[in-house]
Amino acid sequence: MLGENKIYLSSAMAVIKNVSGNSVKVKALTPIEVHRTYKENGRNKTRYFTPFESEFAELINLNIKNKLEALYKERLDKKIEIIPLFDDERYKSVVYYGFGEKRFVIEGWKGSYLLKGDKEILSFVYDTGLGSKNSQGFGFVE
Repeated sequence: MLGENKIYLSSAMAVIKNVSGNSVKVKALTPIEVHRTYKENGRNKTRYFTPFESEFAELINLNIKNKLEALYKERLDKKIEIIPLFDDERYKSVVYYGFGEKRFVIEGWKGSYLLKGDKEILSFVYDTGLGSKNSQGFGFVE
């Protein structure tokens, strides 16, 4: 059931992507989102970063590090380089997420990116997604 609608799965397919080198070009099928939250006048404010700001790659790498450390239970300091293959705002996505008073505006970025780094890390990123809120469907790449 999806809401009050019955849905039927007619097929499913697993896609296996083997990253063979130290770079891969990916396309974001859902927006890649990274942010920082801070207090302003006693209220929480969220600052979303663009692929053209250094914090974008910094926060993506912090997210990868946290995922890897959670999985392998050891400290890992490998980083990737993420290069947007576009230079304008048309790939910006604004998504309304949630319901009622728990509704949020989330800014993310689609588009194509060149990822450089260790091939095991690039494979991991391909499988888990880029950025924050992957479990909510953000950061899915092909």
